[in-house]
Amino acid sequence: MGLKKCLCGCGRDKYSNGYSKYCQQKSTDSKWVQRLEKQRQPKKPIQKKFKEPTGEGVFFENMWDNLDPDKRISFVSFENLEKYAEYVDDDGYYKKTSDFYSMFHHILKKEIFEFFRLYKENIIMLTPPPKEHTQVHEIAWSDLIKLNVRWQLVKEKHDMLLIRYNCKHVFIEGICECGMEELDYLELKLKNKK
Repeated sequence: MGLKKCLCGCGRDKYSNGYSKYCQQKSTDSKWVQRLEKQRQPKKPIQKKFKEPTGEGVFFENMWDNLDPDKRISFVSFENLEKYAEYVDDDGYYKKTSDFYSMFHHILKKEIFEFFRLYKENIIMLTPPPKEHTQVHEIAWSDLIKLNVRWQLVKEKHDMLLIRYNCKHVFIEGICECGMEELDYLELKLKNKK
């Protein structure tokens, strides 16, 4: 027993809806017609979402520019970070490398602790990925401390910042019981209003 033949009479083997692959366009099946119409419609352009500037880039650049060259080192390994920061382009201008912004690490995650996004105490400098900055995101504190005891200082700073973040901030003579200075707090409130 052979295959059934196309409904149009061309003699080809039936493929779908009674027609051969070649004659399928002659089909008046509603699903097939809908599919053809959908294919003919122009595709919607992909709309890019505009991200509001957070001020991080300028903040990091100012932080870097205000550091003495001998203090531009990793908080953990003391590796000099100059080689990751800038290069001279063909016209003789200094440009930031692609690794520049990844040298700065928020101890408290900026997505969760938005108020501390631009708090200088919450930011340390690490070697860019795939080195220390990747390690801090992928490895548990206990294992990091085994790699380098300086990670213990980062962990202690993390715990101190958590206390500051959750504090009600009652300032006596310009300093809160959590250790935060009133000027730093007011500056953060001002930055977060923008």
